[in-house]
Amino acid sequence: MISLFPLLKAEFFVSARSNASRIVLLLPSILGSIQLILAKIISVGNSARAALISQQSPVSDNAYGYFVDSLTTGLTAVVLLSIANAAFGFSQEREIGTLRHLLIRSGSRQSIVIAKLLHLHFLTLLSIALLGFTAYFVSASLWAFEPVVEDGYQLIGESEIWSEIQLGIWLAVLPIPASICFGLLIGIVAQSPGQALAVSMGLTLTFDIFKTNLGVGADYVFAKFQPSLLDYSYIGEVSRMVRGFSDVFIESETIALNTWIPMPSALLLTALIFFYIRKRPL
Repeated sequence: MISLFPLLKAEFFVSARSNASRIVLLLPSILGSIQLILAKIISVGNSARAALISQQSPVSDNAYGYFVDSLTTGLTAVVLLSIANAAFGFSQEREIGTLRHLLIRSGSRQSIVIAKLLHLHFLTLLSIALLGFTAYFVSASLWAFEPVVEDGYQLIGESEIWSEIQLGIWLAVLPIPASICFGLLIGIVAQSPGQALAVSMGLTLTFDIFKTNLGVGADYVFAKFQPSLLDYSYIGEVSRMVRGFSDVFIESETIALNTWIPMPSALLLTALIFFYIRKRPL
C-alpha cells in the first residue's frame, strides 16, 4: 500500500494533461447542453406554430423533463466514454511501456490496478457531478422548474418530482463501477489498444441491441440498468413521470435488481482483473 500513493499521484498528473481525460470530463456535459438548446429551439417553434392556429397546450411546459433528458444523454456518454477510456488507456500504456516502468519504479501489479480503478472512478464521478450542475443551470436558464399542471390541476408536485429524479440518478449511477471494471478487464486481456477499444465497445453495443431478446436473463446483467442508446433504465422512465404521464409503471422487482446486481458484478469483474493481471506480461 505504500507504493499506491506514488502511483495515484502519477495517474492524476498524467490525467491532468491528457486529452482523453478532458473528453471524459467535458463531453457528457457538452452533449447534454446541446440537447437542451436544440430542445428549446424546437419548443419555441412549436409554441409559435400553436399560436398561429390559436391552439394552447393543456400541459404546462417546465424544466424537469428536459433536465432529465439531458442527464440521460450525458450519463449514456459517461458510460461509453468510461468503458472506452479504461480499456484503451490501460492497453495503450502497456504497449508503450509505461506500465513496465511503473512496475519497476513504484509498485506491484495489484497496486497499479488499484490506482487505476481509483483514478477512473474519481474521473467518472467528477464528470457526473459536472453534468448534473451543467444540466440544471442550462435547464433553469431556458425553462422554469415548476409543478406539472394540466388544465389548472397539478398532476405531480415538485417534491415528488425531485424524489423520482434522485432515485433515477442513483439507479443509473450504480452500474457504472461495474462498467469501468469491465473496460479495464478488456484492456488487460486485449492484445492491442485498437482491439481493446473495439472489443469493449462492440460487446457493450451488442448487449444493448440484443438485451430485449434475452428476456428475464438480461435483468441479471448490470448493463441492463445503465443509460444506453437503447435505453431501458429507470431514469429514462423518470423523464415521462416528471412530465405528468400516469401510465408509467416500474416493477419493484426491477428496482431491486437494479439496486443489488451492479455491486456484486463490479466485485466479480475486479476479481477477474486481479486474476488476469498476474498472467499478462506488462
